[in-house]
Order: sequence, then structure tokens, then C-alpha cells
Amino acid sequence: MILTNKFHVEYDFALIDRDYDIFLVEKPGYLDKTNILDLATQRFLARAVQYSFGRKALLLFDKNDISEKQFREAIETDYTDATVKKLDILNEDIRKQSFYYQNRLLLQLLVNSIRVPRMEGFSYNNLTGKFFYGDPSWRSRDRKTKQPYSMYFLEISFDPGMYLNLDVKTFRKNKYSKSGRFYLIDPNTGIFRRKLKEDNVRQEDLFTEASFGSSHNTVKYLDFGSFEDFRKCKLGVMEQFLQDVKKYLGQYVTLSAEEREGDQCYKESKKEKDNLSGVDYAVILDKLGVNIVDVCRTEVSERIVSRLVGELQRFYGITPQLGELQESMYNIRVIHKQEYYEEQQLPDPHSDDLHGYIVQHMTQEEHTDLLGAPGEKESPVIHKILVELILKGDVRAGQISIYNWEKLCANKDWTFVQRQRLKAPEGGFEEITNAAGKTTRNRFLYSTVNISPDGRMNFRSFDDTESAADGFEEKIRYTFDTYEDKQRRGQKDVEGLVFSDIENIHVIIRTKEKTMPNTSAIWKGLKATNVRDAIIRDVVIGALGAYKEFNPADDMYADSLAAVLGEQQPTFTKGELKKLMNMRTKAGKRFNRFLHNEYGIWVSPEIKDSDFSDEYLLENVTDIKYFIDEDTDGEGITSLNYYVGPTKESLQLSIHNASIVRQVQAEEDVEFEELLPLMAVDFVRIGSYTVLPFPFKYLREWANIDCE
Repeated sequence: MILTNKFHVEYDFALIDRDYDIFLVEKPGYLDKTNILDLATQRFLARAVQYSFGRKALLLFDKNDISEKQFREAIETDYTDATVKKLDILNEDIRKQSFYYQNRLLLQLLVNSIRVPRMEGFSYNNLTGKFFYGDPSWRSRDRKTKQPYSMYFLEISFDPGMYLNLDVKTFRKNKYSKSGRFYLIDPNTGIFRRKLKEDNVRQEDLFTEASFGSSHNTVKYLDFGSFEDFRKCKLGVMEQFLQDVKKYLGQYVTLSAEEREGDQCYKESKKEKDNLSGVDYAVILDKLGVNIVDVCRTEVSERIVSRLVGELQRFYGITPQLGELQESMYNIRVIHKQEYYEEQQLPDPHSDDLHGYIVQHMTQEEHTDLLGAPGEKESPVIHKILVELILKGDVRAGQISIYNWEKLCANKDWTFVQRQRLKAPEGGFEEITNAAGKTTRNRFLYSTVNISPDGRMNFRSFDDTESAADGFEEKIRYTFDTYEDKQRRGQKDVEGLVFSDIENIHVIIRTKEKTMPNTSAIWKGLKATNVRDAIIRDVVIGALGAYKEFNPADDMYADSLAAVLGEQQPTFTKGELKKLMNMRTKAGKRFNRFLHNEYGIWVSPEIKDSDFSDEYLLENVTDIKYFIDEDTDGEGITSLNYYVGPTKESLQLSIHNASIVRQVQAEEDVEFEELLPLMAVDFVRIGSYTVLPFPFKYLREWANIDCE
């Protein structure tokens, strides 16, 4: 069973109407640039606020807390051009007009009203229409004053289509705000909220939404290393949120995640692994040789160069050349970060004209991890740099060398296309009507690569600032424009085109849908096996005696564990017991399950074990899976849908990014299954599969180095 972040909702409108009043506020311009809604929440104690679009917003009040007349008069006193209307939510037409598909805005409005006791250890903050989850550990405090100067949250929202998303939002103390919106920590409630006109707060104590320079706060998508780790990852926060919706709103709404059956897993055959993944990088690099250029010439950069030389010799059998840039070689160039050259007012090597060279930059500031002693294995950082060099060399040569293309597509050419928006001149581009019949001022650069059966690559680029030069350009532009227009309503993005026949172009569409494991089961398992929970030694020793009777083959394991337990304190933790049990052994797993089933003592949830795959559904976020949808979005369109995660074999205890469902649509038959092997490579995202066929990486390199 496949679970995703697409939710189905059932409402009890009669109960909602019994307990709440909902008002619609409308004002010319953008409401979020005024304090109207802040006044509603702070002065009139609205339970929640939710923006509609631009000039409209919804407000939730406890039943009969304020009349429509009272609220209208109060709002119009400060904002004469605003209108207030109480909604009859029992009227289906009004619901459709006000709350949209599946009454999405009604759900978000109710969700925004959730409050939890502060002793729970986390908080929900309704920042005037946006619902944020905050954890105390996500605040950075000044060492002297102990006051927060930066914090981040997860914004919880239901996007069109009823997709539940959690996005990181960062705030820091700042006197300047691009949006003009400032926030503060309420001195009375401790809640993080928008600043009101009447708040008498020093400017230096206000927060704005902004990150620190190039650094960004991130939250892992999944982390099941411990219960505490899970509570702080996105899926753990989502599970907490769903529990709270059931607890606080269960009588009004019922949420259930999308379930689907029949997904297929792409598996490389032994032939594919041997022929497509067994490329010897050393042979490729040795054809041109490797040259290292130390632009910094500092003690740090010299140590980095020394590490590069050592690993190239040890793991690749290559002795690199040291000196200046060489056109005929692979060049690794050690430079400073851009900020260094700006501060020192020096020419920035990043902007050097490197046309004709194969160059991969590495900055000494970002690679200080190479200053330590080398390990037994190759540095993944250096491996990634060498892979990038090979990819750039392939683009220069117009020939794929890092992948055995002939074994994949021996009988046809494939073309891959991407486009990116052109920077507008001063005053902007003129307004035109695009191929989809929509007026626009946007212009795009299109990059294409045609790959022949022998792996030869032919790159081409064009833009739409002028009329199409031929039928090929016209077809590409038409396909992008029309599919982008179709996806706009569902907030989907066209990521690229691929085809072997231009009359049957395949469109790759990134959706809002993400696959999920069984978060409820993971929560339950990790909470019941919390490593900090106490356990009585003699109970476990007694259980070992009973275990031996049922599993005589494990006598040696049981006796050894009993002897070790005898040396422990009378009370110790599940975490300590787990280490002693050695869960990597079959006997350790058998005893863990015996303790759980017979004594109610659960030491390890065994989330990664294949015996529990149907319970935790961890396979929903691993490997390459795909399925055919013969009625995409209810429009009768057939699409191949796929999603990509880390390989099951390489999965550790966490996953940083979600597995996003992508749709592949075509004018005729979808033949994308042939291209699934192009994502089962680890040289685009080192150590992980890539989410798009890897030739798109070549297109990005082509655009960056401006080949002609």
C-alpha cells in the first residue's frame, strides 16, 4: 500500500455551524499588507484567520462571540473600504464560492485554530493566516542576554488538491523587512505573532522572515533514529499534527491519507549493473590527465591540494599535474568563496572566462573537512568533484563516457529539452500571446540535447524572443506553453521534455504529491521503544529463562546475555539493553520479539527489517517506483507516474528529501519505462538515485558553460 500527502476530508458542517461563526473580510488591495486581520485576532479574539486570495480572508469566531454588525462597525472604523459578511456554511453554493475544492480553506481555517498547552514542549503559532509548528530547539539565543535572535518553524498548509505540505520558514531579528511585515514574541503569552500598530516594541527586538546569508535551516523529511529524532523531522511533525487534528477537531473533520495499490519497483538487472554502472572513472580521467590549480596559495589550500594529490594517487592511480589551467586536461581549481573577493575588492575567479577549459571549482572555505587525516575510503567530496569533471568533459567532447549508453538505447535517438526564464531588460519584455493563447511578458531560453545510439551528444539552444526558426522550435515552444498552462491550476511544474519521436513528446511534470511510510506505526514503535525508558534487570533475566525453553537453539546467546545482564544495575534503560542484545543478530531479533509478545517489553521497533515492511511501509520512500494512471486528474489522460528515493540497501536512519511523484504525459503512447535506468545512477546525486533522467544534468552543464 502506498500512502501519500494527498488527503481526503469529511466534514460535519452542522457541528461546525453550531460551534463557530465564520466571517469573510474583503478589501481592495492586499489584506496581508494591513493590520486588519491582526486586529481581528488580538483585539476581537478571533480563533483563527485564513487568507483567501489577495483581498479576501476568512475569520473564525466562537459562536455568538461577536455579531456581524459589531464586527463590521469595528473593522470599518479603521478601514472604511473594507466589507464584512457572515457566511452560511450550510449553504453548499456559498461553501464552493468561499472555500474552494474539497472546502480546503475551511479545513485550513479550522486547523489554524488549534492550540496546545505550553507544557507539551512544542507550539503552534497562527501568524495571521499561516499555521506554524515550532520546537524550542529551533531557536538560537544570544549567549549573553539569553534572548532569541533567530528561529525557524515548519509552516503546515493544505495546498490546492488537498496536499499537506510542511515548509521551513526562518525568522531573525532585523530592522529591515522587504515585505514590510514585522513579528514579535508576545511578552504576555510567549506566542510568536505579527506586530500590531499599538505594540510598543523596540525596532531591534522585531523579527522578519529571512535566513542568514547563504545558510539555510533544514528539517529532515524522515528520521527514525529515535523517538526524539522522529518528533523533529517533517513526517514526525506531520504525525503529531494529525493526532492533534483528531484530538481537537475530530468532531468536525476527519482526515485520511491517499492510499494506492499496484506500484511497481524498477530493479536493475545484473546485466544493467555490470554494463551501465561499472564504469572505471580512473580510465576516463587518465585519458586527459588531471591538473590542480591552487589560486589561493594559502596554508589551508596547500593542505587541500595535498589531500587531492594523495587520493588521486591512492584510489585512481593518477599523479596529477600542478600549475596553471590546461585546455587539454581536467582542471580542479582551488579558490576562495565569492564573499572573500568582494570583501577584499579583488577580481573574482568565479567570473573568469573559462571557455574551452574543463574546470571544477572548489573553495577552501567549504572544504576544510579535507584538512583532517585521510580515511580508509575515498573522500565522497573528492569523488563528487571528479564526477563533475567527467560530466563537464563529456559535454565538451559531445560524447557520453560516464555511462554505457549503447547498452540502453541501441536503436533510436533520444532528445531531452529544458527551458529557463530569460532575464528581462530594463522596462521588461513586450507583452505577447504565447502558444497556449495566454498573454505573457516572459521569455525563455530552450536547451536541447540529442543523443544517438552510440552516445554522441548534439546540443542546441534557442529562445523565444523572435519567431521560431523551424518546425522543431515551434513544436518545443508549443508543448512547453500548453502543458505549463494546463498544470498551473494544480500548481504543478513542467520540468522538461523527452522524446524519441517529436510527434510523441513526453512531458515530465513535478506534482505536489509526496509518498510517505506509515507514520502512525513509526510513531507508535519509536515511542514504545524510547531508549530513555527504564527497565528492570531481573525481569529481563527471567524472560531469558523462558525464552530458552521456546528457542533451545539460542541457548548460547541467552546464557551469554544473562551473564552480561547480571553485571548491570537493577534498573537500566532500553537503550542500554538494546546494545547488549545485539539487534544485528537473528537471535537478538527473536528475543526482542519474544519480549514484546510475551512480556509487553518492546526494545527495538525493527523499522528497517523486511519482516515488518507491511507495517511501517518504509518501501514507500525507497528505490524507483512507478505506476500507470489511466485517468490523470480525472481528465481521461494516461500518464506514467514515478517517484525516486534512496536505495533500500543504502538507507540509513534518515532521509533528507521527500520522494516527489512526477507524472509523464505524452501525446500518444507513453514509453518512459525505457528511460527508468537513466535515474538508477549515483553520479548526479552522489550516493543516491537521480529524480530526472541524467541527460538533464548534461543540459544544465551545457547552459552553465555556454557551449556553442
